[in-house]
Amino acid sequence: MFASARPVVGFFLVGLVALSVPLIGRAEVDSDEGKEPSPEGSLVRDVTTYQKEVQNLHDILNGPMAVHHRVKSLHKTLQAVADNHKINIVVNERGLSKEPPSDDRLSAIELRGRTVGEALTELLDAYDLDYYVYEGCITVDAAETVRKRTEIRAYDVGPLLTTEVTASDVASVLPVSGEEIPHPIVMGSVIVVSVNKTGQARVRDFLRKSTPRSIRAEVARRARPQPAKPNGLKDLTWWEGSGADVGEG
Repeated sequence: MFASARPVVGFFLVGLVALSVPLIGRAEVDSDEGKEPSPEGSLVRDVTTYQKEVQNLHDILNGPMAVHHRVKSLHKTLQAVADNHKINIVVNERGLSKEPPSDDRLSAIELRGRTVGEALTELLDAYDLDYYVYEGCITVDAAETVRKRTEIRAYDVGPLLTTEVTASDVASVLPVSGEEIPHPIVMGSVIVVSVNKTGQARVRDFLRKSTPRSIRAEVARRARPQPAKPNGLKDLTWWEGSGADVGEG
C-alpha cells in the first residue's frame, strides 16, 4: 500500500494505472536550489517551482534521453521513458487521434541525442499531442488543448538589472506578442509572465541569452521612432530596374 504523501512514479492513462517504478519522496527546498543558470552568465532564474520533485522533473526534461529504441507504439515508448527516468506520465486518452501516424512517420522520429523534452515533443507531435508539467507529472493531451493552456511563470531577472536597466525595461522587451495578455507583471526583480507553453519557451530562451547591455540596446532600439512609409505605398512591391529597354510583345 502506497503512502499518500509519496507519489507513484510511472506511466498512467486517465482512469487506468499502468506499470509503476519506485517511489520518490517529497521534500521542500528554498527558491535558490536547482535553478538553471544562463549559459551567457546572466544567471536569470525561473523561481516558480519550490518542491524538489517538480524542479527535478524540469532538470530531467532538459537532460539527455535514455530511451533509444525505434518508436512503434506511443504507449510503450512513454512507458519506457517513465521507467528509465523514474517520472510520472499521465495521458488523457480523449486527446488521442483515432488514426495513428504512419509507420514512415514513426520511423523518422529520432530519440537518440535529444533531451527528454525535445524527444517527447517530436514523438507527441506525430500524434498531434503535446505535454505540460503539472503537480510533478508530465501530462499529455491534445496539442490544441495544451496550446490554449496558460502557464504562469516567475523569473528573477536581478542579474540583468543595473543603474540603467530596470525590471520594467526587461519586461517591456520580452518576446510576448500583444495577443498574449495579461502583460508581464513586475514585482521588484521578479517578472511574472502568463502565456502558453510556447510563449514561456520563447521567454526563457530570450532571458538566458540576454545581458544588461543587450537589454539596454533593445530598449533604446524600440524607443527610436520608426520611419513612416509614404501614404498609399505600404502595400506596393518595388523592383529595381536595369535601365535596359524592354521590347513590346
